Amino acid sequence: MSTSKLKEVRKSRGIKQAQLCADLNIPLRTYQAWEQGINKPKSDSLIVLSDYLGTTIDEIMGRSDLPRNAIRAVMGKSVTVPLYGCIPAGEATEMLPIDEYLDTLVSDIDGDPEDVFWLEVKGDSMNRIIPDGCYALIQRNAEVHNGEIAAVNINGHDATLKRFSRSGLKVLLIPDSTNPIHEIKEIDERDPDATAFRIIGKLIGMKAPKGYRF
Repeated sequence: MSTSKLKEVRKSRGIKQAQLCADLNIPLRTYQAWEQGINKPKSDSLIVLSDYLGTTIDEIMGRSDLPRNAIRAVMGKSVTVPLYGCIPAGEATEMLPIDEYLDTLVSDIDGDPEDVFWLEVKGDSMNRIIPDGCYALIQRNAEVHNGEIAAVNINGHDATLKRFSRSGLKVLLIPDSTNPIHEIKEIDERDPDATAFRIIGKLIGMKAPKGYRF
């Protein structure tokens, strides 16, 4: 077992050893021995730990890592957030709403829950950050700084997800991909054809659908 992973996962949730042990009725010395690699938790303890920490046994054991910006499940209040249609992480295309809602932890929302929504991502131009088939959590009316990821409208109804950069009246939509086919798109806001360009919202998190395999 990777002794650093259990500790790393626990600390990333902001949970103290004593709190975890009290909540799960585990002797503190027993748990400390797990984190230090002196002993290994049995399978039933691993299941309890993974459920409590909102992760997988593989992550606790150091066999996998969640992608950056992954929303980690923790205990707390959740709200239902609408899931809209697919937004490509490739070429821009029309984003259509669908009648579905996803449970979302309030702690994962930056701002008013009424201003957030999920988008299903298709394509690989942002796969270093959010893989094809995963969900992007978007915050409306959020200020997007250079280097952050935004969902944008390019012609009034087409949408795409890209890393955003602005210099004067020029906007760059930058892919973050392992696939070299994707190129930076430059938009000059003085161009009449670019007048419909607008930011839909900022990416504040992501998660995978049930059963998704990285």
